[in-house]
Amino acid sequence: MQRQMVRLICFFLILLTSGLLAACGTPATPTADPNLVWQVNLSKYEVKDKLDIVVTVKEYMGTTQETHQQAPTTAGDVFLIMDVTVDKQGTQITPFEWNQLTVQDASGKSYLRLANDSFLETFNYAPRMTGLELKLGDNAGWVCYEIPAGAANGKLSLVYSGTGSQQEITIKN
Repeated sequence: MQRQMVRLICFFLILLTSGLLAACGTPATPTADPNLVWQVNLSKYEVKDKLDIVVTVKEYMGTTQETHQQAPTTAGDVFLIMDVTVDKQGTQITPFEWNQLTVQDASGKSYLRLANDSFLETFNYAPRMTGLELKLGDNAGWVCYEIPAGAANGKLSLVYSGTGSQQEITIKN
């Protein structure tokens, strides 16, 4: 009886030790393709039919609550808000081309980033990725696209077709 108890304890210790050793491994991260001038990565995304937030504003005699709302400009559209990273690789002088970073739906139709998505920071999507020309470094932040609600329900891909950096990242299947 005592031998069985010792064996059982040894078994659980071995199981615990192997579990701990397996948990200590480095998580798999996508490796950058060294042949790309710009590497685009997607961390997360959200689909919103509108944005709402209540902000507390300090005033001379106290505080008030203000509600901010932002809706797509076209009826039937939704916001596709994505947290992306754009990394320059190598020494090429090719700038990042924002007009080449599109969202593609299941039918193959492409959508460009909103020309002015500065409202994102009001709704706590910070930092917002600048729409200015990127020439070097690692750049991270939120970007916003306005797409039809029907397209948002199907397969979506983030496509970059810039010079020397053709990529397609699956947003959702």
